[in-house]
Amino acid sequence: MTAQETTRPPITERAREHARTIPNSWLQVFDPVVERVVGAVSEAVIGRYLVDARGEITDTYVENPRYQGPGNELEGAMFLVGAGSIPLEEALLAVLGAELVLPLDPARRDRPHLVLREEPGVRVVDAFTSDRVAPADWPQHWQRRTGAELAVVFDRADERFELRLCGPAGVRLTVPGDELARALHATVL
Repeated sequence: MTAQETTRPPITERAREHARTIPNSWLQVFDPVVERVVGAVSEAVIGRYLVDARGEITDTYVENPRYQGPGNELEGAMFLVGAGSIPLEEALLAVLGAELVLPLDPARRDRPHLVLREEPGVRVVDAFTSDRVAPADWPQHWQRRTGAELAVVFDRADERFELRLCGPAGVRLTVPGDELARALHATVL
């Protein structure tokens, strides 16, 4: 068995029934959680199986290079929150433990800092869940911080903060700074 075969999605009876209705084509296999959050877009397709002229699924399988499913625990939690499977509170532990990719102001590399955006009544910290989702068209100056480090900053500040997380396939999660700080307190007390 090759490495690719071990990552093939299982063929369900429902998939076999659908394949019989689409002979001589490809059967796309969607990640059900990703599809529920972002829709039936190419980034939610794990791969596809070739369907023969009789409507039977063959052994020919092609992985989708554009698939953007969860690549780490935080991304998985974000999809589950987006799908309504878990509440935000349950995802906060994954946020605290994650290494996040944040913009860095190259003029201020001499000391740690956060790049903030001002919105009415709140200061926003943008962060990405991994290098693979950091936008290529942004200036390539990045820093890494854990969610726990940001929770400490938010807890000590006299201002209202929001952490805006960007994950794969365009999934987003907004975490109020005070909620992240409370989650940190709950884990250490």
